[in-house]
Amino acid sequence: MGGNGAVIVQILGVLLILFFFFLTYMFTKTWRWHHVMFAFLIFPATLTFAIYAAMTLKTHSAWQAKHDEIKKQLETELAAVEKLKEGAPTAAGGPYKTILELKGELSRLLLDRGRVWRQSTPTNGQLVQTPSGVRPQAQ
Repeated sequence: MGGNGAVIVQILGVLLILFFFFLTYMFTKTWRWHHVMFAFLIFPATLTFAIYAAMTLKTHSAWQAKHDEIKKQLETELAAVEKLKEGAPTAAGGPYKTILELKGELSRLLLDRGRVWRQSTPTNGQLVQTPSGVRPQAQ
């Protein structure tokens, strides 16, 4: 239809409505009043339903495209997270350490940092430790 598709659809819609009015007028000679009334009520309801159905299909297709795009982004991000956690399968000893390697290194550093010295007081930037039950020597 090209660029004139919307105009053609509108013209066809107007022609359909005019044809409906013409047919309804012609049927008034043989139909009863309630048949004509229901025809006038059903026709706009049908048009309204068609418009809402078209809007729903348009929204659904837009959401489906957005869903596919976000799903691809999610797969990419999950692969990046897995690469950070476990490391790349082919890059053993690469330039960056994995999270598991860094956690192991941190736990070894925390284990090797030494014990806690309680009851120690700093003097002149030096730590003097006083063991429990022992008095410091007088100078």
